[in-house]
Amino acid sequence: MKLPAGDRPALTESTNPGTVSERITESTIPHLPREAIILDEDVNSKQFIRELRSRQLTYSDGRPGLGKFNRIQIVAAAHLFETTEDKPLLNWCEMHGYLLVTGNREDFVELGNTTTHSGILIVADKTGLVNRATAYGNEFERIFDNLSKSQIRNQIVRVAP
Repeated sequence: MKLPAGDRPALTESTNPGTVSERITESTIPHLPREAIILDEDVNSKQFIRELRSRQLTYSDGRPGLGKFNRIQIVAAAHLFETTEDKPLLNWCEMHGYLLVTGNREDFVELGNTTTHSGILIVADKTGLVNRATAYGNEFERIFDNLSKSQIRNQIVRVAP
């Protein structure tokens, strides 16, 4: 899922998240995915994205019999938005029930403790996403195999291989 560069809206404190979602669905993307992990701009290495997509992750409480419809889509925020600010991005993810993955521990721990959200996974070593993508993929798989979507909600989980 990737919007053309000229069609990507900014997601800031003054942006209405509903309007942003409408604009995304009106563009080249027919609909937003049912389940998604949104990658903050500091964790969107191509190797990491490929690794997560290859895992075909699902939540442990995925609906039986729906197979591919339970898969969690991996989406880089930079593919949807021209610019993002932390709180509006977290709120937009919450609005859609999407988990946020970031390497920005400093800002998101404080924000996650004061804001309702669908879950935040904080990558311990964002520089390791390139040369340790498989190890991080293993850790993400372990998390999704053991936690349901409701168990991740409002949790801040540190991810380290």
